[in-house]
Amino acid sequence: MAEFNDGTIIDDTIDTPNDAGDQGAGDQNANDQGNQGAADDGNGNQGAADDQQQQQDDWRARMAGEDKKLLGFLGRYPSEKAFVEAAKKDRDTLFANKTVKLPDNPTDEEVAAYRKANGIPDEATGYFDALDGITVGDDDKPIVEQFLSAMHETNAPPALVKAAVSTYYQIVEEQQAAEADADRVMQSESIEALREEWGPDYKRNLNAMHNYLETLPETVRSAFTHGRGADGRPLGFNADVVKWLAGKALEENPLATVVPGAGQTSVQAVDARIAEIEGKMGNRNSEYWRGPQSAKMQAEYRDLITMRDKAKAKLDA
Repeated sequence: MAEFNDGTIIDDTIDTPNDAGDQGAGDQNANDQGNQGAADDGNGNQGAADDQQQQQDDWRARMAGEDKKLLGFLGRYPSEKAFVEAAKKDRDTLFANKTVKLPDNPTDEEVAAYRKANGIPDEATGYFDALDGITVGDDDKPIVEQFLSAMHETNAPPALVKAAVSTYYQIVEEQQAAEADADRVMQSESIEALREEWGPDYKRNLNAMHNYLETLPETVRSAFTHGRGADGRPLGFNADVVKWLAGKALEENPLATVVPGAGQTSVQAVDARIAEIEGKMGNRNSEYWRGPQSAKMQAEYRDLITMRDKAKAKLDA
């Protein structure tokens, strides 16, 4: 028997001469089929190719069913194998990026494995390695260490910890910049108020105040020079505080605003100036009585007498 590509089987029984005509027809038919099979083989097995194409078309229809949108989606893939490979690749990517959660009440081993898998350090101090580019000062280190410890308890990833610390410092810098701007405004306002009230005695009163501050204990002096009031204003930029300190300075040393000459004490300088002004008082045409400086000199004389009397009383006490 002979087997052809189409799967049919032809009986090769020899016919009798009486069947010669039929045999000829049969031979012709066999020749035609043989030639057709040969032609198919010569065209790359056209029958098998048609079957394969039909199977490729059928897998999309089989999967999609009546869903035309799904059928169109499957049409993007050249073969069923290509579709399966793409699906596997997507699945592998999904699982590779999937965050694995710790179970409730995890064991130490489970926590250690989770941290290792997610790049979390074994100790909280290990987060410092992730803070590259961020300078943590000695004053800030205890606070940052406490923060890192809290983050480590939650198994926070290093990238998140770095972002949080960076944001903290950014907020602090912005607050400091805003505070410095406000301080400059308050300083300017204080100076303006004191100059308006003290006039020409502005510098002398400030010097008296600063000299007085130097006599105070370090902790008290620091409170005035670095402290802030309830409103956030630096005490040194508060005109009322500065005036109070200047008043205390003059109270303690009435001659504090007097600048003595070479080889003089403050008392001698006051006495000398009083004598100079009193010398002018005897002449009714002097600048003490006449001219643009008369009122100022008369006020100065009164202040000098007050300072001299206060200084004397303090010495006699």
